[in-house]
Amino acid sequence: MKKVENPEQNDVLVETPEANGEEIVANEQAEEVEAEEKVLTLEDYLENGDYENALPILLENARNGDVDAEYLLGECYEEGKGVELDYKQAFDWYTKAIYQGDTRGFIKVAYFHREGLGVDKNLELSAEMFMRAAEAGNAKAQYELGLCYFNGVGVLIDHEKAVKWFAAAADQELAEAQYILGLCFYRGTGITKSLRRAVMWIKSAADKNYPPALYKMGEMHYYGDGVPRDLIKTVKYWVSAADNGSIDAQYRLATYYYTELIRPDFVKAAKWFLMAAENGHAKSQAQIAEMYYEGKGVEENKEEAVKWLKKAAKQSHARAQYNLGSCYFYGQGVEQDYAKAVEWYKKAARQGDTDAQFNLAYCYENGFGEERNYKRALDLYKKAATEGDTDSKYNIGNLYYEGLGVEQNFEEAFKWFSAAAKEGDSSAQWRVGECYFKGEGVEQSYKTSLKWYKLAAHGGDEDAKARIEELKKLGYR
Repeated sequence: MKKVENPEQNDVLVETPEANGEEIVANEQAEEVEAEEKVLTLEDYLENGDYENALPILLENARNGDVDAEYLLGECYEEGKGVELDYKQAFDWYTKAIYQGDTRGFIKVAYFHREGLGVDKNLELSAEMFMRAAEAGNAKAQYELGLCYFNGVGVLIDHEKAVKWFAAAADQELAEAQYILGLCFYRGTGITKSLRRAVMWIKSAADKNYPPALYKMGEMHYYGDGVPRDLIKTVKYWVSAADNGSIDAQYRLATYYYTELIRPDFVKAAKWFLMAAENGHAKSQAQIAEMYYEGKGVEENKEEAVKWLKKAAKQSHARAQYNLGSCYFYGQGVEQDYAKAVEWYKKAARQGDTDAQFNLAYCYENGFGEERNYKRALDLYKKAATEGDTDSKYNIGNLYYEGLGVEQNFEEAFKWFSAAAKEGDSSAQWRVGECYFKGEGVEQSYKTSLKWYKLAAHGGDEDAKARIEELKKLGYR
């Protein structure tokens, strides 16, 4: 028994029975029911992402002039939260919010006018909306207005005004404004150049983990630009930038480990190339493909190489298109398919890739994946030769020598063989030797032919070695 005080009879002890277990459970269940029946607030619905129940309340509040509800309804329609995405409705609700002076609404309306979302594009009106919010002290609007003046979007380019607004936002600790203000000091754009102030503002943005600023600080330490050259700090900043999503930093770290160390660290290079590749960076996709193809820093996997080549090739990366064509041509990591090889060679060739031009010409010359076309082959070889491709020069010589796709012309053949021979092509050196030996396209000369045969033989040409022995019998040494 428990003893309890009776408030009316302080001197009397009243005995009460202990609550049993069943009573305790019943009381707890009643409390749970009461909690479940508690009416949730608008904030509860929004926090839980329950827009189905939040929307009726927002609509009622908005119709009663609640500016926060008007703004939130704009967000719902802009992002399709609980309603079908509708930029026009979003714009209308944001506009209602700005009638009550809501700076967030001004910024949203500015974005919508700039991008033409739910309203006709109007860059001048967009800049005006940013101005209204900027003058009210909104840091984001100040930054955006600075960009308008910097790039001439909706206003005339005025770098000094741009710097003024960047500085206003930077003073409010907006990282992106601090970074771009630092760049203005760094370049002397709109303000007197000052490396000291550039470093101060860029570092301030970097301290807030703003990826472009982290990357720039790493770059400045790499070159000793305004700060001491310090590769340890460079890598530290780049790693921080990369971890915070900077694709530029991911790619730069990868190239650093791949090419700039005395002993390259291909494992680390592959890690960062892969991270950038997964973020859609075409150069990294092409590079990680090569690493998978060669087994460099990762286990060799030609199928994986093809996967990444396709991603980069679809982004019009010329080298990836060429390499993907070669995979199809040789059946590496994918089933051999000359037609697809030609398809990708064509794409890369159009972008000026000389290897692709050569391989495509070879396909036309030999009928791989396309009907044999010597004239087309000759045109492509000449394009590649113009860019200095030695093999193309040799093949052009062959086409003129044989009269394929062009009228036979030994003089022209000799010219092209000579061009390739002077660049060290042993097969071309042998052909030049043959021209002198036979007097084709040039005055016959055993003595000069021997010189070219020797060069070709030094490069391992067996036919040249046989000619040398033949000339020895004729007394030429």
